[in-house]
Amino acid sequence: MLDIEFRVSPTLDGLDKPDSLCIDKPGKSTGRPETFVCTTPITGRYVKTLRKAYSNFLCLDELEVFT
Repeated sequence: MLDIEFRVSPTLDGLDKPDSLCIDKPGKSTGRPETFVCTTPITGRYVKTLRKAYSNFLCLDELEVFT
């Protein structure tokens, strides 16, 4: 099981705040490009990707941000 989380913030310290959460997707990745849309509009120059609860996988993330 893989869980993916994306956070966006105008400051580096802001990535740990609750309002920086853009996507929290439980479950396994599809292995193909996926499109995620933030539940609320978020602006910022810092993006943090977090994968939780995985082992024995090589995970590569490429994130493209559109405004």
